Amino acid sequence: MNLSEENTHDYIDAYIAQELNPEEQSAFEQEMAANPALAERVAFYRRVFQQARRKEREERGKRILAEIFEEEEEKDIVPQPIIRKWMPQLLAAASVVLICVIGYFLLRPRASFEYSPTPWAQLVEEEQKSTATAGSMEDVKSQRERIIALFQQDASEEVLRLSGPFLDSLPDDIQIRRIRGLLHAQKGAFVAARNDWNHIWLNENGYLQRQKCEAGTLVLWSLIEEKNQEEIEKFFQRWDQLEGCPNLPENTRETALYVRSNLSDVISTTSGKKEDD
Repeated sequence: MNLSEENTHDYIDAYIAQELNPEEQSAFEQEMAANPALAERVAFYRRVFQQARRKEREERGKRILAEIFEEEEEKDIVPQPIIRKWMPQLLAAASVVLICVIGYFLLRPRASFEYSPTPWAQLVEEEQKSTATAGSMEDVKSQRERIIALFQQDASEEVLRLSGPFLDSLPDDIQIRRIRGLLHAQKGAFVAARNDWNHIWLNENGYLQRQKCEAGTLVLWSLIEEKNQEEIEKFFQRWDQLEGCPNLPENTRETALYVRSNLSDVISTTSGKKEDD
């Protein structure tokens, strides 16, 4: 199976939703067996998806019960004398149901959220695959070709050394900024990584919304691994300005929304420490 950065999220979405055909499912499972980082991402998204679905089912059940009781009151189907006659039994039955519901929520096992750190090495590998033919473009300058070629050869230190001056002259090159940020994140230098990604994420003009949101996703994952709760809260202010990034893959958006709703739990389950560059 030929996975790239552009289609990995789509395959994860389809796999979790059981929308792949048997051949695709078998190929994707073989890819996970050979790629532990991919399997880890799938497991993380599956946990988030299952917890979101569980909460959705609970809320739907509450809404259905409320609508049933509201419709019965509006229609007034049962004559009042009969209601008065059966009121003690109805109250007793309702009490039993309420006790059962409360007991279920109090005693049911709690699903623990375990944040799996973003596999930066896997993202770097995917970026290398996506840039395999970038150097052959006629309009790419020789310096850019050299940076991409070095990136393909895993010469990360040389890429970081050359990409800085290159971005000084061409600051809006998304591909080089993304590569530079991923290499910094792979080393744990998240502040330096965000310096590149924020150039896209916080830019009011000049980029498509999807490009901004994709860069923003990398910013969010780095902030989580750095346990930077204050900056995460600021991140979601920008998220709201972009209308919740609706053009991202569904699982990516659900993960971000789960982080927002359970921020303290996510922060407490991460491992690692802040490391500036």
